[in-house]
Amino acid sequence: MIVPPWEMVEPIRIVRIAESLPADADLRLHFEGENFDGDLVRLVAVLPLGPAGSGLERLSHGGIAVRLEPEGEVYVDAVTFGSVVERFGIDFDWRITAIALAVEQPAKQLMFLPAVLLIGLIAAVQYFRRPQTEG
Repeated sequence: MIVPPWEMVEPIRIVRIAESLPADADLRLHFEGENFDGDLVRLVAVLPLGPAGSGLERLSHGGIAVRLEPEGEVYVDAVTFGSVVERFGIDFDWRITAIALAVEQPAKQLMFLPAVLLIGLIAAVQYFRRPQTEG
């Protein structure tokens, strides 16, 4: 992996990021919270944002309402019944720890260049290793 596939962004920017993404985009969020057994759970959920609109509207379309704390932390304030987020088991007062944004990856064909150079190097070494004929 030459370039990491995801850039982790602080969650305080969630509303601006949700507003800036194109229509019908997905937002990958990292959550942390307690389940019904009292165990700390960390998971990643992909939130469908739906049509273009304000950031809060798009998050609501995905099934969550968020609460921004002054310290920079973001909490789930409400979960829509039957939403993708609710099916993941995310509940009220879970903390959003990070937002993962996709990073543009270099072309896959770029890996052919070192392979071709290696084959050329092997061919050159083998060419100069051949026995010399006297003539």
